[in-house]
Amino acid sequence: MQCKTAVVSGGSGGIGGAVAEALCRAGFGVVITFNKNRTAAESLCRRLSSERLSIEAVRCDVSDEKEVNTVFSRLDAGVLVNCAGSAMHGLFQDSGDAVRREVFASNVFGMMNMTAAVLPSMLRRHEGCIVNISSVWGEYPASCEAVYSAAKGAVNAFTRSLADELGPSGIRVNAVAPGNIITSMTAPLGEEVLSDIAASTPLGRNGRPEDVAEAVMWLVSESAAFVTGQVITVNGGWRG
Repeated sequence: MQCKTAVVSGGSGGIGGAVAEALCRAGFGVVITFNKNRTAAESLCRRLSSERLSIEAVRCDVSDEKEVNTVFSRLDAGVLVNCAGSAMHGLFQDSGDAVRREVFASNVFGMMNMTAAVLPSMLRRHEGCIVNISSVWGEYPASCEAVYSAAKGAVNAFTRSLADELGPSGIRVNAVAPGNIITSMTAPLGEEVLSDIAASTPLGRNGRPEDVAEAVMWLVSESAAFVTGQVITVNGGWRG
């Protein structure tokens, strides 16, 4: 890949941070976005910059199209990893319109806004790689996950459709669908629930952010040059 600039939305999160670090160590200059968690984003940048790795953080609400375009429309990026998102666990009838809109804004429209902003430079070069972070719940919808499952199902459909559209332009589009990964997003489930999930996973443990980052790095690499339109599940064999 000629362009060695990568953008990671939601880089202040557990998965986003692991992806950003892996890209940095692979020689990319990385730009991460954060919205509310400035402390985590700046801490990651300080740590990696101290090792002379190239990373910077910008505050950006990815669900705001104008804000995204202001920050990214002139950036020449070869890789985009859409990690920004929010979860919702609970009964559908208790969700409310505001929560449903927030879940779709962060997971679906944020992904679309970021893609639209960086796509022109990829089209000019006839080269690029986009990886969207989905979820196992987008593939295997579950009780009390109706809103989140619907949003991640939309991520999967967008990934597959856009891959067809951009393939002739030399741009690959894939998704990674993590299972249960230990991050701040899953912490509210509590130790008992997390232990139960680990026990029901064939590999006998919950996932780590680095597990997802490794899958992303494979999709970004030349080893996956003939891979597009795929949703790669990283879940330790868990099926719900």
